[in-house]
Order: sequence, then structure tokens, then C-alpha cells
Amino acid sequence: MRILLISLLYFLPFSSSSCLNLYGYNLQGDWVEADMFSTPFRRSFDEEYCHAYLNKYDLNKKEAYSFEEMSDYAVHLAHLGDYEQSLDLLRWIYNQHPDEYEVVSNLGTLYELNGMNDSAYYFIKKSMEINPDAHYRTEWFHLKVLEAKKHIHDDPNWLNKHNVLGLKLDYAVEENSEMYWNISDTIMQIQHQLVERVPFTPTPDLILANIFKELADMMAVNFSVEFALYYYQISNHYDPDNQFGALEKIVEMEGVISDEDKHSKFETYFPPESEKIYEGNIKYLVDEEIEDPNAGGYTLKTSRGRNGRIGPFQIGLIVIFLSAFITLIVVFLRMRRRKM
Repeated sequence: MRILLISLLYFLPFSSSSCLNLYGYNLQGDWVEADMFSTPFRRSFDEEYCHAYLNKYDLNKKEAYSFEEMSDYAVHLAHLGDYEQSLDLLRWIYNQHPDEYEVVSNLGTLYELNGMNDSAYYFIKKSMEINPDAHYRTEWFHLKVLEAKKHIHDDPNWLNKHNVLGLKLDYAVEENSEMYWNISDTIMQIQHQLVERVPFTPTPDLILANIFKELADMMAVNFSVEFALYYYQISNHYDPDNQFGALEKIVEMEGVISDEDKHSKFETYFPPESEKIYEGNIKYLVDEEIEDPNAGGYTLKTSRGRNGRIGPFQIGLIVIFLSAFITLIVVFLRMRRRKM
């Protein structure tokens, strides 16, 4: 038993990833935790990886495969820009599996990519009803974007008068207050959705420019001027005519940070389109040894993510923790017997 406890203590420190935490300073002059905002954006998909996946299947025999495989097939078609065929395939799958969250959500995304925003809104909302907790509870963002597109259709100048997300969270709050952490959580939800949307969105795109500008405003006042600069720079990337005034904000942020930090995050976290989203080793993909670790686009979801299969390391951890649990029970029972 002592050997087991010693072994448990030995392995526990290695059961989680090591973390190095970053600080940032906000417009109030406070240093606050900012490492959770270190979000890189890849701007294109790995086409070679997508083709390798598609080559495993014959779409003329789609009935022979599982609906999960065909849903993933549709996702990779979308990553390659074949939105129409992807939509057709997802419609076919939906007719057979109308209550499958991934299928319904992906169908909503493909309707949007095909410019059919009313249908997109219907299916994204339906997917939220099927599984409100899915996708880290971030699908509210998707609905906000679709609502904005409807407003723009009705009023082409709508973006000049409104923020897409309309959160109104660009005001100072007390550090570590409940509202402070609520804003922090909201920022991370926005980042999660943007990571998936960016690879589908070439510049210029005023909706993304508007969102990144609002995100930067939220970031600057309470969290990190440096990351605010980064988001203002991305906003300007999508709004080269400076319709939303990101350039002026860039100048303002550069006035309060060091020279070496003025461009480093933009260059590091927003690389050129030639740098693809990493989607796995193609040799292993074809051999079905590993799964797609990065299958997002807008809110596209594959049926099997990087956590879809339990590996040896995870099994080892489960065994260790089960052993520890059993050990604690045994110790407790022995102590109880001694007292009796």
C-alpha cells in the first residue's frame, strides 16, 4: 500500500500540463492576468489534409458509411471551399438524423456559408435547443452575427451605428469582481468563435472588423493594452479603409506600450494565410491512427475530435486515480476498525 501511495505521489505532478502565466496592463494602469487571451488565429485550412480525408471515401456510395463519417466529409468539403456540395450532403444526413447536434449545427453553418442566413439562423438555434451546453456555450455569438447580417440587409449603414455583438462591456470594473470574470469569460467565448470563423473569412470583411474592434475595446479597459493593440490590428486588417477607426486606436495603444511589443503579437498570432491550420499527420490520418485535432470553421464540428479516443496516457491516469480512490477507502475502513 505504501508503494502505491508513493507511486501516486510520483505521478500526480505529471498528470496536468505545465503553465506559465502572463500579465498585461490595462488603460487604468493595473497589471492583471492576461495569459488566457493569448489566442492565435490561423487564416487558412490544410488542404492536403482535407483531400487525404476525402480520398478515403466514395461519395457515390455514401449509404455504405456512417452518418458521422459523412458529416466529417461535409466539413472537409467546406474547408476546401465546396460549400454547395457540403450543404447538399448535410441536408441528406439531416433527413435521416434531424436531432443530431453536430449535423444540425453544421447544417446551419453551411446555410450561412451559402448566403442563406434565415435558414442558418433556424438551424443554429435548433442546435442550441438540442444541446445548450455544446461548443462551450458560445453559439450565441453565431446568432448575433446572423442577426447583424439581417440588419445590414435591411440597412446597409447599420454597421456604422452598431456593434455586431452589442455587449457594451467596454467600461472599467473592479479587478477580480464577479463582473470582471464575467467579462473575461465572454472574451474567451468570443475568441473561441473567432478562431473558427477567421479561416473562412478573407479580407476585407466589415463584420469581423467590427467584432474585433469591440473585442479590443473590451480588452483595453480592463485587461491588456498589448492584446487590445493586437485585436485593433486585426480589425484594421479586415477594415483597410478604417471605417471603424481602428487606426486611431492603434496609435493610442502604441503610445502606452514598449516599441518591441507594438507588432510582435500581431506577427506571432496572426500569421500569413500560407501558414495552414494544423490538422494532423496525413500518414496517420489515412491509417486512422489519430483524429482531426482542429476541425472548426465558423462552428463546423467533426464527429471525432482529439479527445474522442482514450489513449494509453489517459488510461494510465484513470488507473492511478482509481487505485488512489480504492486505497483511501481501504485506509478509511482500517482506521474505522481500529477505533471499534
